[in-house]
Amino acid sequence: MSVNPHTLYVGARCTVLLRDAGRAVEVAFTSADGTVPVRVTDTSRDAGKGIGARSYELVTVKVPAGAITGPITVVTDAGILTSTFEVLVAAESAAYDLPEEVFMAVPPRRGER
Repeated sequence: MSVNPHTLYVGARCTVLLRDAGRAVEVAFTSADGTVPVRVTDTSRDAGKGIGARSYELVTVKVPAGAITGPITVVTDAGILTSTFEVLVAAESAAYDLPEEVFMAVPPRRGER
């Protein structure tokens, strides 16, 4: 299992890459009260072919309010996986409130109009 980006922000999206784990149903983030579950709705899957082939699933979820730094758990149709590492979760970032495109007026250089 791997998680991207390395620092997650509450309210932003993150991706979890699973290998040979089955189809993801839910991702649970650590919280002060235990865990905060998020239903999985957005996935892409690549089922390998041939001997020794591996299957991969890329799960995209939104980091829920109440999530804190700690391991995450993914519930799949084949079982439950818990990360062996802590996922760093930061409070909401103002950067996610910015528009995707920003236009800026640049004043003309000296002598230009």
